[in-house]
Amino acid sequence: MNTARRILSSLAVLAMIGTSCGGPDAATAADAPAKTTAPDTSIALKITAVTTTLPPSAEAPDGFEYHDVSSAGFGLAVPTRWVAVNLTTDDLTALLTDLDLDPDTETLVLQGMAGGVALMAIDIAENTNVNVISVPRQAGESLDNIESLAAAQIEQAFGGTIVSTDRVEVDGMETVKIVYEADFGTGPAEGHQYYIVADSEIYIATFTTFSQAADRDVFAQVMGTFELIS
Repeated sequence: MNTARRILSSLAVLAMIGTSCGGPDAATAADAPAKTTAPDTSIALKITAVTTTLPPSAEAPDGFEYHDVSSAGFGLAVPTRWVAVNLTTDDLTALLTDLDLDPDTETLVLQGMAGGVALMAIDIAENTNVNVISVPRQAGESLDNIESLAAAQIEQAFGGTIVSTDRVEVDGMETVKIVYEADFGTGPAEGHQYYIVADSEIYIATFTTFSQAADRDVFAQVMGTFELIS
């Protein structure tokens, strides 16, 4: 499968997750605060300047929990309030039983697994999620090539608008970061997508939020803990 088709495949997972998870009518957990205000109709989001270097990978900072997904070649930490599911587990049924998720969140997790997602974490209260997927890297693929293809596929796959593209450092590696806006049919959303290019794999971490109030600084904090595990 060529690079463009593999990136498109990963974006199809993103679109599926966006449609299922986000939006004003998405189900919330029983203990999540009820949303009583009408959803915003504009995606006039404040995009802060992108730093050139993310915090170095290290142990999980306070308020974060580290997740080892060594079966997929990586690990990272997310805020403890997020529901995180390692989709590479051998017994997902038992894991879902232990987590006791609400039906809509469980459906979202199963859809992510079907789409090849390795790790999914969801902040139900702030209508935000992250998923990490990996695709094989073909010989000769460069960051420039991946960046141009990814930006084009974001625009073509679901009509996304590119807000910014930049290079940041993740686990000591130069990484493509793309910020975009889109509407998955459930209201405006903002995505922050990172392409980490390893020797044989490309790891794609996608943060999607449907809340203008969501803390976007946490995305960089999460990526500051991302590390490859051999």
